[in-house]
Order: sequence, then C-alpha cells, then structure tokens
Amino acid sequence: MHNCGRSNAALNALQESRDRHSDIGKSPDKLLLQGGEFSILSVTEIALAAVMMQTSSVLMTGAGNVEMHLKCALHFIKDLGYLCRPPDSIFSRTLVNRFAMVDVVHAHLRFRRPLASFDFFMYQEDEKLDHGDPAFREMHGCDQRVLCFLAEIAVLSADLLDGSTTHDLVQAKAYTLETEMRIWGHKYYNSMIRGASTSKTATQAPSSSPSSQPSPMSLSHISILDIVCECFYWTAQLLLLRRLFLDPTKSSRVQLVRRHLFQIMDKLEPGCGPDSSLPFPFYMAAREATTLAERDWVRRKHAAMMEVYRDRSREYMMEYTEKIWNNAAPVANSNASDDTLSWCTPREQYIRELDKQSTYFMF
Repeated sequence: MHNCGRSNAALNALQESRDRHSDIGKSPDKLLLQGGEFSILSVTEIALAAVMMQTSSVLMTGAGNVEMHLKCALHFIKDLGYLCRPPDSIFSRTLVNRFAMVDVVHAHLRFRRPLASFDFFMYQEDEKLDHGDPAFREMHGCDQRVLCFLAEIAVLSADLLDGSTTHDLVQAKAYTLETEMRIWGHKYYNSMIRGASTSKTATQAPSSSPSSQPSPMSLSHISILDIVCECFYWTAQLLLLRRLFLDPTKSSRVQLVRRHLFQIMDKLEPGCGPDSSLPFPFYMAAREATTLAERDWVRRKHAAMMEVYRDRSREYMMEYTEKIWNNAAPVANSNASDDTLSWCTPREQYIRELDKQSTYFMF
C-alpha cells in the first residue's frame, strides 16, 4: 500500500515518543508530538488512512480490486470503535465518511450488502453529519440521509437475490422505504414537474447545444452542490425501482427518473467542482438509456467529463455500460420488449453477472 511522507513521519514520531515516555507508550491512542502542540494519529488510524488513500489509487489507475481494502478498513474501524459512534477528530471523521460512501457505492456495483452492518452509525439518519466538520454532504455531494436510503436499498436487494427474505416481504419494506424517501425528498418533485413540462417528447435526450448549458458563472458552488445531491437522491429512487420493485428498464417510472437525471446532469459543466462526485449517479442512470439519442448524449457527456477527470475507472464504467446496451433489445423504433416484471430475464441476469465479476470501482 502506498502512504504519504506525513504518515511515515508520524510513525517515526510515535516510536520515538514511546521510547522516551513509557507512561505515554501505554496509551498509544493519545500521544503528543514533542512540545505537546497537537495529537498524532494512533497506529490503527494511520493504517486506516493508508488503506483509504489506496482506494484513490485504485480509482485513478483502474488497477486492482478495492474489496480487500474495504475489508481491512472495516477491521480498523471496528478496532477503533467507530461503528457505533463518530470519531472525535476531524481527520478520523473524514476517513469514516469516506469509507461509508465507498462501502455503499461498491455494494451497489457488486449487487451485495455493504460490508459494514446496517446498524453502522453512518447508515442511520443523523442530520448533524451533514452540518459538522467535515460535512458529509460537502465531502461527497450526497446527503447523509440519501446514503442511508442507498444502504437500505443495497441490503434489501441482497436479501431478495440470495433468498434470505421473501419477495413479498422485501416489496412491503420497499413500499415503506419509498414513502420515507418521497417525504424526505419532496422538495425535488417540483423540479421534476418543471423538467417534464419543458420536455418536447417522452424520449428526448438533453440538448448539448451551448445555448442549453448554463454559464459556469450562473451557478454558485452551493447551487452546483445542490444539483449533485439531487442526482444522488434520484439515483436512489432509480435503484429502488430497478432492484426492489423490479421495474424493467422500459417502464414509464424508470424512464421518468432517468430523463430527469439526464436533464439535471446536463446543467453541470465538467470541472465545476462538486461534479467530481457525479460518476455513480451518471453511470447508473446511463444504463437505463434506451434510444440512440439518449445513448449518444451519454457518450458525449462521458467524453466531456474524461477531459477533466482522467481516471481509468470512468473508462471501465463506460465500457460496461456499452456492453449492457449491446445486450439489450433494439434501441430505436421497436415495440418488442425483452423485459418482464420479473427480474429473472437473461438480460437482467447478464447485468448482475457482469457487475459481480468486474473489478471497476467508483464513488
């Protein structure tokens, strides 16, 4: 695993401090640098930081599998007692926030439960996490409540796939979850209505003409962050429909959410800042594109983002998106449907196996 020079220096300082002060050495989690100016990280926190930094290397290079890193990180988080309570230090809270986001996104990419148990404090609603330091919302472009929704969807989806819970019970829980999501996200529905009322046709892809794009100066950082957060909310709704209610790609509900996601993503100029968190919503929605125009828009948006964010994982995600499209029914002017209400069709099984066997990673 790669680590930074600061971590090495901290390790050296830790050893020196232990050698000089045997009484401090008995409590390695509460050590001070020489002079007592500030606390240094414990050995376990340093290891957690190194593991979580390595996930960034996997993201950028596309090399390796992040699964082992997550398992190691979870071991350290358990050892530090951070599953049931937030850490005290800002640095450790940053690491735990990052782990929670990566764990949930990776669970959806692999069709499995998050590694952390559902009683992990990050998967339980806590508004303070979006307003603390660091604010989860500002770090990841996703409200902490939406992270909870995504975690629950992943758990219920895994229950459905492995047969540990009956289909009827999963759908009953899904209806309850849908109600909670709609109540929490009610502020977003006027935006969807406005977007639907301005759409000329039901299958129209967003325009890519310069006049349709807001000026980079017309959107503040806060407005951009709000749009990215809304993208995560609608992605949770999309996954609820696809993975719990088992709606096929061509269902009117899936396409309504997919169109709205494309419309609000189209407002984001690549490189505007918070849009660096957009890949998960973008590629999840891209899979549901059905027409040539929609898929061409996805390709253009992907290319534009790659000009700014040149990580290999985006290339792999787009490659797999193309495979999913190619496996689907004819995309244009076709009345045939290979989808059914049951999620056991060859196409849906193909998507699951494609994701389960892949090594790409995105958050």
